[in-house]
Amino acid sequence: MVVGDLSDGEYNLKIINLTQTEEGYYKCYAHKGGNLFEFIYFLKIKEPPKQLATNGNNGMVVGNENEAMNITCNVKRGVPENETQMSLYFKEKIINKTLADMLIHTFVPRKVNDGDTFKCVVRNLLLESPLEEKIRLKVLYRPSVTFDKNEYNISVYEGTYFSITCLSDSNPVTTEILWEANGKMIDKQIQPSKHLPLNIANIQQKHEGNYTCVAINGLGIGKKSIYVTVLCCQVQKKNETTNATVIVMISVISVVTIFIGVIIVLAKDKLIKRRQESSLSNTELDYDNRDDLAVDNQMYQSRDDFADNETTVQRHIGAEVQDNRTDLSGRSATSGCVNQQGNSALNYAELIFTPGPPESRCVVHGRDSITIYADVVIPVTSVAVHLDE
Repeated sequence: MVVGDLSDGEYNLKIINLTQTEEGYYKCYAHKGGNLFEFIYFLKIKEPPKQLATNGNNGMVVGNENEAMNITCNVKRGVPENETQMSLYFKEKIINKTLADMLIHTFVPRKVNDGDTFKCVVRNLLLESPLEEKIRLKVLYRPSVTFDKNEYNISVYEGTYFSITCLSDSNPVTTEILWEANGKMIDKQIQPSKHLPLNIANIQQKHEGNYTCVAINGLGIGKKSIYVTVLCCQVQKKNETTNATVIVMISVISVVTIFIGVIIVLAKDKLIKRRQESSLSNTELDYDNRDDLAVDNQMYQSRDDFADNETTVQRHIGAEVQDNRTDLSGRSATSGCVNQQGNSALNYAELIFTPGPPESRCVVHGRDSITIYADVVIPVTSVAVHLDE
Protein backbone atom coordinates (compact mmCIF):
# COMPACT_ATOMS: atom_id res chain seq x y z
CA MET A 1 0.00 0.00 0.00
CA VAL A 2 1.33 3.45 -1.03
CA VAL A 3 0.41 6.37 1.12
CA GLY A 4 1.38 10.05 1.27
CA ASP A 5 0.66 13.32 -0.54
CA LEU A 6 0.79 12.12 -4.09
CA SER A 7 0.11 15.63 -5.50
CA ASP A 8 3.27 16.76 -3.93
CA GLY A 9 5.19 13.73 -5.18
CA GLU A 10 5.21 11.85 -1.84
CA TYR A 11 4.94 8.13 -2.22
CA ASN A 12 5.35 5.99 0.92
CA LEU A 13 5.08 2.20 1.18
CA LYS A 14 3.03 0.93 4.13
CA ILE A 15 3.03 -2.79 5.08
CA ILE A 16 0.36 -4.02 7.47
CA ASN A 17 0.87 -7.20 9.57
CA LEU A 18 4.55 -7.41 8.81
CA THR A 19 6.01 -10.90 8.81
CA GLN A 20 9.31 -12.52 7.98
CA THR A 21 8.17 -12.94 4.36
CA GLU A 22 8.24 -9.19 3.87
CA GLU A 23 11.88 -9.02 4.88
CA GLY A 24 14.29 -8.15 2.03
CA TYR A 25 15.22 -5.44 -0.51
CA TYR A 26 12.80 -2.78 -1.70
CA LYS A 27 13.40 -0.37 -4.69
CA CYS A 28 11.81 2.94 -5.51
CA TYR A 29 12.09 4.75 -8.92
CA ALA A 30 11.34 8.44 -9.38
CA HIS A 31 11.45 10.94 -12.29
CA LYS A 32 12.52 14.41 -11.59
CA GLY A 33 13.50 17.02 -14.20
CA GLY A 34 13.64 14.43 -16.90
CA ASN A 35 15.99 12.33 -14.81
CA LEU A 36 15.30 8.85 -13.43
CA PHE A 37 16.33 8.12 -9.84
CA GLU A 38 16.52 4.71 -8.15
CA PHE A 39 16.32 4.22 -4.37
CA ILE A 40 17.08 0.82 -2.80
CA TYR A 41 16.03 -0.18 0.75
CA PHE A 42 16.69 -3.35 2.73
CA LEU A 43 13.98 -4.29 5.17
CA LYS A 44 15.16 -6.29 8.21
CA ILE A 45 12.64 -7.12 10.86
CA LYS A 46 13.68 -6.58 14.52
CA GLU A 47 13.68 -9.75 16.59
CA PRO A 48 14.38 -10.40 20.30
CA PRO A 49 17.02 -12.97 21.35
CA LYS A 50 15.85 -16.49 22.14
CA GLN A 51 16.89 -20.07 22.84
CA LEU A 52 19.35 -19.44 25.68
CA ALA A 53 21.26 -22.65 26.51
CA THR A 54 24.24 -23.83 28.59
CA ASN A 55 26.68 -26.73 28.56
CA GLY A 56 25.01 -28.21 31.63
CA ASN A 57 23.29 -31.58 31.60
CA ASN A 58 19.87 -31.04 33.17
CA GLY A 59 21.26 -27.87 34.69
CA MET A 60 24.45 -29.49 36.09
CA VAL A 61 28.07 -29.21 35.05
CA VAL A 62 30.58 -31.76 36.40
CA GLY A 63 34.27 -31.06 36.88
CA ASN A 64 37.28 -32.45 38.75
CA GLU A 65 39.03 -30.69 41.59
CA ASN A 66 42.10 -28.67 40.51
CA GLU A 67 41.38 -29.28 36.81
CA ALA A 68 40.31 -26.46 34.45
CA MET A 69 36.67 -26.55 33.33
CA ASN A 70 34.27 -24.31 31.35
CA ILE A 71 30.88 -22.79 31.93
CA THR A 72 29.30 -22.06 28.51
CA CYS A 73 26.24 -19.94 27.66
CA ASN A 74 24.91 -19.42 24.09
CA VAL A 75 21.85 -17.69 22.66
CA LYS A 76 20.25 -17.02 19.29
CA ARG A 77 20.74 -13.30 19.06
CA GLY A 78 18.01 -10.94 18.06
CA VAL A 79 17.92 -8.15 15.46
CA PRO A 80 19.81 -5.97 15.55
CA GLU A 81 22.55 -8.16 16.98
CA ASN A 82 24.44 -5.43 18.79
CA GLU A 83 21.47 -4.76 21.06
CA THR A 84 21.78 -8.11 22.90
CA GLN A 85 24.03 -8.53 25.98
CA MET A 86 24.78 -11.79 27.79
CA SER A 87 26.22 -11.97 31.35
CA LEU A 88 27.42 -14.75 33.69
CA TYR A 89 26.67 -14.42 37.42
CA PHE A 90 28.28 -16.18 40.37
CA LYS A 91 26.88 -15.50 43.84
CA GLU A 92 24.88 -12.56 42.50
CA LYS A 93 27.95 -10.90 40.95
CA ILE A 94 28.80 -10.56 37.23
CA ILE A 95 32.02 -12.46 36.50
CA ASN A 96 31.84 -12.36 32.66
CA LYS A 97 29.78 -10.69 29.88
CA THR A 98 29.66 -10.32 26.05
CA LEU A 99 27.65 -8.95 23.10
CA ALA A 100 28.30 -12.13 21.16
CA ASP A 101 26.00 -15.09 20.94
CA MET A 102 28.30 -17.29 23.11
CA LEU A 103 30.00 -16.80 26.47
CA ILE A 104 32.71 -19.17 27.77
CA HIS A 105 34.05 -18.91 31.33
CA THR A 106 37.10 -21.01 32.27
CA PHE A 107 38.13 -21.63 35.88
CA VAL A 108 39.73 -24.24 38.19
CA PRO A 109 37.24 -25.59 40.75
CA ARG A 110 38.05 -26.58 44.29
CA LYS A 111 36.35 -28.99 46.63
CA VAL A 112 34.57 -26.12 48.35
CA ASN A 113 32.90 -25.18 45.04
CA ASP A 114 30.91 -28.40 45.00
CA GLY A 115 27.24 -27.41 44.83
CA ASP A 116 27.85 -23.79 43.78
CA THR A 117 25.46 -22.18 41.28
CA PHE A 118 26.14 -20.04 38.18
CA LYS A 119 23.54 -18.08 36.19
CA CYS A 120 23.46 -16.97 32.53
CA VAL A 121 21.37 -13.83 31.85
CA VAL A 122 20.46 -12.29 28.41
CA ARG A 123 19.02 -8.78 28.11
CA ASN A 124 17.46 -7.01 25.10
CA LEU A 125 15.08 -4.07 24.69
CA LEU A 126 12.65 -6.27 22.82
CA LEU A 127 12.39 -8.68 25.76
CA GLU A 128 9.73 -8.15 28.36
CA SER A 129 12.06 -9.81 30.92
CA PRO A 130 15.65 -11.13 30.71
CA LEU A 131 16.37 -14.72 29.67
CA GLU A 132 17.95 -16.79 32.49
CA GLU A 133 19.48 -20.25 32.87
CA LYS A 134 21.03 -21.65 36.08
CA ILE A 135 23.94 -24.09 36.22
CA ARG A 136 24.79 -26.12 39.32
CA LEU A 137 28.40 -27.20 39.75
CA LYS A 138 29.39 -30.69 40.85
CA VAL A 139 33.06 -31.07 41.78
CA LEU A 140 34.60 -34.54 41.95
CA TYR A 141 37.59 -35.03 44.25
CA ARG A 142 39.67 -37.82 45.71
CA PRO A 143 39.41 -38.78 49.41
CA SER A 144 40.53 -36.32 52.04
CA VAL A 145 41.45 -38.19 55.26
CA THR A 146 41.16 -36.85 58.82
CA PHE A 147 40.98 -38.36 62.34
CA ASP A 148 38.47 -37.81 65.11
CA LYS A 149 41.45 -36.70 67.23
CA ASN A 150 43.10 -33.48 66.09
CA GLU A 151 46.63 -34.64 66.89
CA TYR A 152 49.66 -35.95 65.03
CA ASN A 153 51.09 -37.89 67.99
CA ILE A 154 49.17 -39.64 70.76
CA SER A 155 50.47 -41.06 74.05
CA VAL A 156 48.46 -43.76 75.84
CA TYR A 157 49.13 -45.95 78.88
CA GLU A 158 49.70 -49.64 78.52
CA GLY A 159 46.70 -51.78 79.40
CA THR A 160 44.14 -49.09 78.59
CA TYR A 161 41.47 -48.94 75.88
CA PHE A 162 42.54 -47.09 72.72
CA SER A 163 40.26 -45.96 69.90
CA ILE A 164 40.68 -43.72 66.87
CA THR A 165 38.42 -43.27 63.83
CA CYS A 166 39.50 -42.51 60.27
CA LEU A 167 37.15 -40.11 58.42
CA SER A 168 37.10 -39.92 54.61
CA ASP A 169 35.54 -37.05 52.62
CA SER A 170 35.32 -37.72 48.88
CA ASN A 171 33.16 -37.33 45.77
CA PRO A 172 32.28 -39.87 44.56
CA VAL A 173 32.01 -41.79 47.82
CA THR A 174 34.99 -43.72 49.19
CA THR A 175 34.84 -47.33 47.98
CA GLU A 176 37.71 -48.77 50.02
CA ILE A 177 39.24 -47.78 53.34
CA LEU A 178 41.94 -49.51 55.41
CA TRP A 179 44.29 -49.19 58.41
CA GLU A 180 48.03 -49.85 58.32
CA ALA A 181 50.30 -50.28 61.37
CA ASN A 182 53.99 -49.73 60.66
CA GLY A 183 53.38 -50.44 56.96
CA LYS A 184 51.29 -53.60 57.46
CA MET A 185 47.56 -53.69 56.83
CA ILE A 186 45.60 -54.54 59.99
CA ASP A 187 42.02 -53.72 58.96
CA LYS A 188 40.18 -53.23 55.68
CA GLN A 189 36.67 -52.38 54.55
CA ILE A 190 35.64 -52.81 50.90
CA GLN A 191 32.31 -51.05 50.60
CA PRO A 192 31.08 -47.46 50.29
CA SER A 193 31.90 -45.83 53.60
CA LYS A 194 32.92 -42.52 55.11
CA HIS A 195 34.71 -43.79 58.22
CA LEU A 196 36.54 -46.77 59.71
CA PRO A 197 37.28 -47.02 63.47
CA LEU A 198 40.38 -48.66 64.94
CA ASN A 199 39.84 -50.13 68.43
CA ILE A 200 42.46 -51.77 70.69
CA ALA A 201 40.88 -53.02 73.92
CA ASN A 202 44.14 -53.67 75.83
CA ILE A 203 46.95 -51.75 74.21
CA GLN A 204 50.48 -53.02 74.81
CA GLN A 205 54.05 -51.92 74.05
CA LYS A 206 53.98 -54.01 70.86
CA HIS A 207 51.18 -51.80 69.51
CA GLU A 208 53.36 -48.69 69.53
CA GLY A 209 54.16 -47.25 66.11
CA ASN A 210 52.94 -45.35 63.07
CA TYR A 211 49.29 -45.85 62.07
CA THR A 212 48.11 -44.84 58.58
CA CYS A 213 44.58 -44.64 57.21
CA VAL A 214 44.21 -45.09 53.43
CA ALA A 215 40.98 -44.20 51.58
CA ILE A 216 40.32 -44.90 47.89
CA ASN A 217 37.68 -43.82 45.35
CA GLY A 218 37.47 -43.62 41.55
CA LEU A 219 39.62 -40.47 41.36
CA GLY A 220 42.51 -41.43 43.58
CA ILE A 221 43.87 -42.19 47.04
CA GLY A 222 43.98 -40.18 50.23
CA LYS A 223 45.97 -41.05 53.36
CA LYS A 224 47.03 -39.70 56.72
CA SER A 225 49.29 -41.02 59.51
CA ILE A 226 49.50 -40.67 63.29
CA TYR A 227 52.13 -41.99 65.72
CA VAL A 228 50.92 -43.79 68.85
CA THR A 229 53.28 -43.98 71.86
CA VAL A 230 52.48 -46.59 74.53
CA LEU A 231 53.64 -45.56 78.02
CA CYS A 232 54.41 -48.03 80.79
CA CYS A 233 51.41 -48.47 83.09
CA GLN A 234 53.49 -48.79 86.31
CA VAL A 235 53.97 -45.07 86.68
CA GLN A 236 50.31 -44.51 86.26
CA LYS A 237 49.38 -47.30 88.68
CA LYS A 238 51.84 -46.00 91.27
CA ASN A 239 50.39 -42.53 91.02
CA GLU A 240 46.86 -43.90 91.16
CA THR A 241 47.74 -46.05 94.20
CA THR A 242 49.36 -43.11 95.98
CA ASN A 243 46.40 -40.88 95.29
CA ALA A 244 43.98 -43.57 96.41
CA THR A 245 45.95 -44.14 99.63
CA VAL A 246 45.93 -40.44 100.47
CA ILE A 247 42.20 -40.24 99.80
CA VAL A 248 41.51 -43.28 102.00
CA MET A 249 43.65 -41.92 104.84
CA ILE A 250 41.94 -38.56 104.73
CA SER A 251 38.54 -40.26 104.68
CA VAL A 252 39.41 -42.49 107.65
CA ILE A 253 40.74 -39.56 109.68
CA SER A 254 37.61 -37.55 108.91
CA VAL A 255 35.29 -40.40 109.91
CA VAL A 256 37.21 -41.12 113.13
CA THR A 257 37.22 -37.43 114.05
CA ILE A 258 33.47 -37.18 113.52
CA PHE A 259 32.87 -40.40 115.47
CA ILE A 260 34.95 -39.20 118.43
CA GLY A 261 33.13 -35.88 118.38
CA VAL A 262 29.75 -37.63 118.47
CA ILE A 263 30.86 -39.84 121.38
CA ILE A 264 32.07 -36.80 123.34
CA VAL A 265 28.79 -34.97 122.78
CA LEU A 266 26.72 -37.99 123.80
CA ALA A 267 28.89 -38.54 126.88
CA LYS A 268 28.47 -34.91 127.91
CA ASP A 269 24.70 -35.08 127.44
CA LYS A 270 24.50 -38.28 129.45
CA LEU A 271 26.62 -36.82 132.25
CA ILE A 272 24.47 -33.69 132.39
CA LYS A 273 21.28 -35.77 132.60
CA ARG A 274 22.73 -37.88 135.40
CA ARG A 275 23.70 -34.77 137.35
CA GLN A 276 20.23 -33.31 136.90
CA GLU A 277 18.57 -36.53 138.08
CA SER A 278 20.93 -36.68 141.05
CA SER A 279 20.20 -33.06 142.06
CA LEU A 280 16.43 -33.67 141.95
CA SER A 281 16.67 -36.42 144.56
CA ASN A 282 16.81 -35.39 148.23
CA THR A 283 18.61 -38.57 149.15
CA GLU A 284 21.44 -40.18 147.20
CA LEU A 285 21.25 -43.93 147.04
CA ASP A 286 24.38 -45.95 147.16
CA TYR A 287 24.38 -49.66 146.70
CA ASP A 288 27.31 -51.84 147.54
CA ASN A 289 27.94 -54.99 145.52
CA ARG A 290 28.74 -56.69 148.80
CA ASP A 291 25.22 -56.10 150.25
CA ASP A 292 22.97 -59.00 150.91
CA LEU A 293 20.59 -60.12 148.17
CA ALA A 294 17.71 -59.59 150.58
CA VAL A 295 17.78 -55.85 149.87
CA ASP A 296 17.40 -56.38 146.09
CA ASN A 297 14.66 -58.92 146.62
CA GLN A 298 12.81 -56.58 148.91
CA MET A 299 13.25 -53.73 146.41
CA TYR A 300 11.72 -55.66 143.47
CA GLN A 301 9.02 -57.19 145.69
CA SER A 302 8.18 -53.70 146.89
CA ARG A 303 7.89 -52.68 143.22
CA ASP A 304 5.37 -55.47 142.69
CA ASP A 305 3.53 -54.57 145.88
CA PHE A 306 3.48 -50.96 144.77
CA ALA A 307 1.99 -51.95 141.44
CA ASP A 308 -0.50 -54.36 143.07
CA ASN A 309 -1.79 -51.63 145.40
CA GLU A 310 -0.33 -53.27 148.53
CA THR A 311 1.73 -50.20 149.42
CA THR A 312 0.09 -47.09 150.78
CA VAL A 313 1.32 -43.67 149.63
CA GLN A 314 1.65 -41.25 152.55
CA ARG A 315 2.88 -38.04 150.94
CA HIS A 316 4.87 -36.60 148.01
CA ILE A 317 8.06 -34.94 149.15
CA GLY A 318 9.32 -33.56 145.82
CA ALA A 319 6.32 -31.58 144.54
CA GLU A 320 8.26 -28.33 144.57
CA VAL A 321 10.55 -29.54 141.77
CA GLN A 322 9.23 -28.69 138.24
CA ASP A 323 10.04 -31.84 136.27
CA ASN A 324 8.35 -35.01 135.09
CA ARG A 325 7.50 -36.35 138.56
CA THR A 326 3.97 -37.57 139.21
CA ASP A 327 2.23 -36.45 142.41
CA LEU A 328 0.64 -39.46 144.08
CA SER A 329 -0.45 -37.75 147.31
CA GLY A 330 -3.77 -39.01 148.51
CA ARG A 331 -4.03 -41.78 145.89
CA SER A 332 -2.91 -45.33 145.56
CA ALA A 333 0.09 -46.28 143.46
CA THR A 334 -2.20 -48.24 141.17
CA SER A 335 -4.38 -45.30 140.21
CA GLY A 336 -1.53 -42.85 140.13
CA CYS A 337 1.01 -44.78 138.07
CA VAL A 338 -0.10 -48.24 137.12
CA ASN A 339 -3.43 -47.18 135.65
CA GLN A 340 -1.76 -44.48 133.54
CA GLN A 341 1.39 -46.25 132.42
CA GLY A 342 0.53 -49.93 132.94
CA ASN A 343 2.52 -52.34 135.12
CA SER A 344 5.19 -52.40 132.45
CA ALA A 345 5.85 -48.73 133.10
CA LEU A 346 7.26 -49.51 136.59
CA ASN A 347 10.72 -50.72 135.75
CA TYR A 348 12.09 -50.85 139.27
CA ALA A 349 11.78 -49.26 142.74
CA GLU A 350 14.40 -48.07 145.16
CA LEU A 351 13.69 -48.15 148.93
CA ILE A 352 15.49 -46.31 151.68
CA PHE A 353 14.92 -47.88 155.10
CA THR A 354 15.06 -45.75 158.21
CA PRO A 355 15.19 -47.13 161.77
CA GLY A 356 12.07 -46.87 163.84
CA PRO A 357 8.74 -46.32 162.14
CA PRO A 358 7.77 -48.39 159.09
CA GLU A 359 7.72 -45.28 156.84
CA SER A 360 10.46 -45.46 154.24
CA ARG A 361 11.69 -43.52 151.19
CA CYS A 362 10.61 -45.05 147.84
CA VAL A 363 11.70 -44.03 144.36
CA VAL A 364 9.81 -45.69 141.49
CA HIS A 365 11.36 -45.40 138.02
CA GLY A 366 9.24 -45.84 134.93
CA ARG A 367 9.82 -45.75 131.17
CA ASP A 368 10.17 -42.58 129.12
CA SER A 369 11.96 -40.86 132.02
CA ILE A 370 8.89 -40.98 134.31
CA THR A 371 10.00 -40.99 137.95
CA ILE A 372 7.81 -41.17 141.04
CA TYR A 373 9.04 -40.04 144.47
CA ALA A 374 6.93 -40.89 147.51
CA ASP A 375 7.01 -41.88 151.19
CA VAL A 376 5.37 -45.24 151.56
CA VAL A 377 4.45 -47.59 154.41
CA ILE A 378 5.84 -51.05 153.81
CA PRO A 379 3.54 -53.85 155.03
CA VAL A 380 5.17 -55.81 157.82
CA THR A 381 4.43 -59.12 156.18
CA SER A 382 6.11 -58.16 152.91
CA VAL A 383 9.18 -56.86 154.69
CA ALA A 384 9.43 -59.94 156.82
CA VAL A 385 9.17 -62.29 153.87
CA HIS A 386 11.91 -60.61 151.90
CA LEU A 387 14.22 -60.31 154.87
CA ASP A 388 13.82 -64.01 155.52
CA GLU A 389 14.90 -64.74 151.95
